[in-house]
Amino acid sequence: TIAYKISPESYSLLLFISTLTIFFEYKGVFSLSKAPIISIFVLITLGFYTFSFNAARQGIALSIFIYSIQYIVAGNFRNFLIFIGLGFLFHKSIIVCLPLYYLFRLKFNVKLVLLLLLSTALSVSYFDDLLNIGLLISDKYSIYTQLEASGGRMLTIAYTVYGILFILMKPLLHDYDLKEYDIYLNLYSIGTIIFFIVQFTGAYIEITRLAIYFLSSAIFIWPIIFKRLSYEIKPFVYIFFISSHFLFYYTLIDKIGNLNPYILNPMIFK
Repeated sequence: TIAYKISPESYSLLLFISTLTIFFEYKGVFSLSKAPIISIFVLITLGFYTFSFNAARQGIALSIFIYSIQYIVAGNFRNFLIFIGLGFLFHKSIIVCLPLYYLFRLKFNVKLVLLLLLSTALSVSYFDDLLNIGLLISDKYSIYTQLEASGGRMLTIAYTVYGILFILMKPLLHDYDLKEYDIYLNLYSIGTIIFFIVQFTGAYIEITRLAIYFLSSAIFIWPIIFKRLSYEIKPFVYIFFISSHFLFYYTLIDKIGNLNPYILNPMIFK
């Protein structure tokens, strides 16, 4: 409605969407990141920014969730609830993040890993029941029980590799970084688990769009890693970081998203 009042042309809606998305993403990054430039690089190359190109409403909800992560770190449930509610106005899927608030803040250790593995096994076993719970959020989720489009294996492998690396890097961090780092690891692990569940159940691939909220924590993980790495190993990690992210981004826009090559729309000049 707001965009339409500015202009009935499509550019007005696109401008409104991009403004909201960039505002919350950048506010989230500069409010929390130890190295905003690295975070922005991850934001783009892991596809969190381009996600809004195809899923506009959920892209806005994702940007609001990225902003709200600072309240998970601060332990401010009230503000977290407020921004989850704001994101819910744009896309109902963000509500799945709300009941997991206290799980996000747990210490990442062996017990939590076992709990996550058990949850994964139960989710695979009772997957249809979980989809029925999704119907309480929106009737649109009923189509996920009928469609069978598979895929996402490359993404599952990539996210898993990054996740293993993040876990291996944890012992190298200082104690005062660990609590915050654990929150990001918990978020990222849940996102990876969603991909595993979809792969094991052969479910409709679009369900993995729920994982985008949790995987966005990678935006804040990498800056902590680079802040604490020793000078001896930092160059090797940088090489892996840059090359793997560019490869991920190319695969995402070319092989998965079919967004390459970009085609200039001549209508924007009219």
